[in-house]
Amino acid sequence: MSGKNLRVVIAGLGLRGTSESRFIHEHTHGMEIAGLVDVIGGRAELTRDYLEIDVPCFTDTGKALDAVKPDALMCFTTDCFHTGPVEEALKRNINVFCEKPMAVSLADCDRMIAAAKKSDAVFYMGFNMRHSPFHRTAYDIIQSGEIGDVLAINAAEYYYGGRTYFRRWNRHCKKSGGLWLTKTSHDFDLVSWLAGSDPEQVYALGSRRQFVAKPGAGKRCSECPLAGDCVDFQPLPKQPDKMEKFYAKWHELGIPHGYPPVDGCLYTDDTDTIDHGISSIKYKNGVCATVTLSVVTTPEVSRREMTIVGTKGMIQGDTEKGLNLSFRDLSKAPRRYDLKRLADGGHGGADPMMLADFVRTIREKKSPRASWADGRRSVEIGLAATQSMKVKQAVNLPL
Repeated sequence: MSGKNLRVVIAGLGLRGTSESRFIHEHTHGMEIAGLVDVIGGRAELTRDYLEIDVPCFTDTGKALDAVKPDALMCFTTDCFHTGPVEEALKRNINVFCEKPMAVSLADCDRMIAAAKKSDAVFYMGFNMRHSPFHRTAYDIIQSGEIGDVLAINAAEYYYGGRTYFRRWNRHCKKSGGLWLTKTSHDFDLVSWLAGSDPEQVYALGSRRQFVAKPGAGKRCSECPLAGDCVDFQPLPKQPDKMEKFYAKWHELGIPHGYPPVDGCLYTDDTDTIDHGISSIKYKNGVCATVTLSVVTTPEVSRREMTIVGTKGMIQGDTEKGLNLSFRDLSKAPRRYDLKRLADGGHGGADPMMLADFVRTIREKKSPRASWADGRRSVEIGLAATQSMKVKQAVNLPL
């Protein structure tokens, strides 16, 4: 396989699957699309035509894998539907890339793990933030021993774009597992990775205060009588003609509002997840961590922030401004890492680095940067945080 592009089948052609398909087609990163799968009839063909590629399209993953015989499956389906496509690939010894979160239940995680243990294929967990310049640099500093043993980690994500979760299926716990899974799975994985340990206790607080039902609101911003008084009014964005036609055809297929053009109402009465919360995690090695999440924020502060306290020094910064390293020993000069030059590509440069690493992992037969064990651990923390909010006390792990 060395020197050749990895032939991949992409399953799930919603927002994430479509954007990654386009990115792979335009930039390669050692891959080429060999087939497309989506359970909504016609959507795979629509993506194929939009990308102007000549590949077969399917509504069934098993049939796609048998017909195409690819090197890998990339699964971007709705969170609650990862298990089926992943199992289909693993039982055929086809390498897997699984988008986060791994699943919305531990039972589904364990089904995939059982399949992975029987397979010779790679199971690669799509935690792209492990590849971001900021977090990768922080991890390398910790591994170097410069800040000594990690004592505490404070992580926060203020995500303006996260309000779009309340325009689509992510607002439904049945499909997404709730915001602690569908969004914060990244952050739970990051703090666990940086802590270098498994969690033993989780306590969480959270609620939905902003994105609650608003009397008189329309289903879409473009038809809402309250639009003039709503700070979250989302006018239909002007798109290139090709993309406008693509989105129009999505809706012709019966795909619900909340997908491009994104003007579905945020203030519906069927939302059942939080829009902000704080969680605390105690790890087996003594590290204590907090993770703060809010999708009620402003564009100016939309970023991930982190402080890591060690016995010899501290790491502090965010994904926009870079990273600062300082020491308790004042004879050591602090250092500044400006990482913007590395932040080219999706998710601050994380996506292209992750895709390249996925290819490299398969070619070199090396261990993935994030595995099924990491995926399950993140889901378990997310479920524990959700449970903790309900019972109003700390939850011990394992669940």
